[in-house]
Amino acid sequence: MTLRLCKLALVAAVAFFLTLVVFNNLTDYDSNYHFVEHVLSMDTTLPENHGKWRALTSGWEDTLFYATIIVWETVAAIFCGWGALNGLRNLKSVSSNFNGPRTQQS
Repeated sequence: MTLRLCKLALVAAVAFFLTLVVFNNLTDYDSNYHFVEHVLSMDTTLPENHGKWRALTSGWEDTLFYATIIVWETVAAIFCGWGALNGLRNLKSVSSNFNGPRTQQS
């Protein structure tokens, strides 16, 4: 039972953390957007860096990249929350119900 509670606590903590991250990215959009914009533009790399060709400097690319980050974080938070709820529902059931379906190994 202790191992199950540890697994459940970890998944629930990740879901909560990701929910806070999404909340922060949506409520403080501008400062986080500028950070992503700064990273994508590679404006602080050395001038002789041969990898600067891959820098993204247009506004729509930054917005698309940041929106993709927020969507990914939201989906991950939902799945972790869903997993935590399923784990809580199956906490006292047999191990095959708690651990979920297994695929056959060949």
